[in-house]
Amino acid sequence: GVAAVQAVSGGRMVAGLGAGDTASKGEMDAYGLAFPPFEERLETLRRTIAAIRQLEDDGLTPPPVWVGGRHRRVREVAAEQGDGWNAWGADPGALAAEASEVRRAATRHITMSWGGAVFVATDPAHLAAFIEKRGGSHGIIAGVPEEVASRLGALLEAGADELVLSLLPSSEPFPTWELFVERVWPRL
Repeated sequence: GVAAVQAVSGGRMVAGLGAGDTASKGEMDAYGLAFPPFEERLETLRRTIAAIRQLEDDGLTPPPVWVGGRHRRVREVAAEQGDGWNAWGADPGALAAEASEVRRAATRHITMSWGGAVFVATDPAHLAAFIEKRGGSHGIIAGVPEEVASRLGALLEAGADELVLSLLPSSEPFPTWELFVERVWPRL
């Protein structure tokens, strides 16, 4: 599977892997997949990365492997075996501390990334309506373009080399992606 996607993508694939957490358990259950204990999931992560690396022995070019997860032991796997680490939802302080720890433990260059959900509002009223409808803004970066750009900029300053964004949809009055491209991206 990974070798085929790497070939079809012209070598542009990045394999994003993690050990899963309680937030992903519901998804696993919905698909009828097992959700073993953490130690078993961590070992499966290690074996999967090793199998991807094995592609090189078969004469194929393995994709870079980014490990996602903020648990200390998952960060250790990222430092030992990964080409990148993703800190989903970390605030700038946590990102700086955890990224520094991963970089110190890594034996080679490792890309640091921040991932998370982002909502860009056209104005404060649009933002307030979104937050009310959602039941709060916990776990996301939400704001008018200037605020979102400032918060994402703080993550870059804290040590993120890349941002992996999940733009939350909106159609009133502009889609989030359009606002992001036109009014956030130029500020980063």
